[in-house]
Amino acid sequence: MVTLVKAIQKPSDMWGEASDSDQEADPDDLLSVHGFPMLVQTLEVADGELGSYEIQETVSVERKTMPAGLFAVPAGYHKVTLEQLFAEAIR
Repeated sequence: MVTLVKAIQKPSDMWGEASDSDQEADPDDLLSVHGFPMLVQTLEVADGELGSYEIQETVSVERKTMPAGLFAVPAGYHKVTLEQLFAEAIR
């Protein structure tokens, strides 16, 4: 979802201004109003340097039942707090 959010944040101005002109439109609100994008282009820029460029295109959408196993908790999973997660990430 992160890629999707990054991709929607910049084109959000095409869909109208946020209620507060100092604040960008919320990507979740944009999705609920405008639907899922069919084509997403993401350009990573860090410290003014161009990074990766990625194109994702939705080529088909279908309704179907998903197997319950997709929602099973993986073996070895253990719940951590957000603070623990950040502590692990900076080690």
